[in-house]
Amino acid sequence: MAQTPEGKTKDMIKKRLTKRGVFYKMIVPHPMGANVGISDFHVHYKGYFIAIEAKPRTGKKKPTQKQAEYMDEIDAAGGFSFVVRNEEDMLRVEQVLDWAEQNPVPDLPFEILRDDTA
Repeated sequence: MAQTPEGKTKDMIKKRLTKRGVFYKMIVPHPMGANVGISDFHVHYKGYFIAIEAKPRTGKKKPTQKQAEYMDEIDAAGGFSFVVRNEEDMLRVEQVLDWAEQNPVPDLPFEILRDDTA
């Protein structure tokens, strides 16, 4: 089966994140619309949250209004959000990953964050 243009962008993003050893999860569209607007990739790196919305390499396809609102909320909460269509867009993501590498969020004692013993 032929891959969609957006699928090719997603593959490029996955390869670049995996090569760097970055933790990420892809959000699967829900048939009932539960995930409407949620970015395609949720990335956690060095204590930072990054959302990536993948779009086809060709054309100027913009995020939907719901996607833009979701990314605005992430930015307002202190995270980072990106629309990635091509290698150049991915370089901006990697610049933030490089910055996070040099400025990791301080580790908190594990016991403060969660209790797995209960």
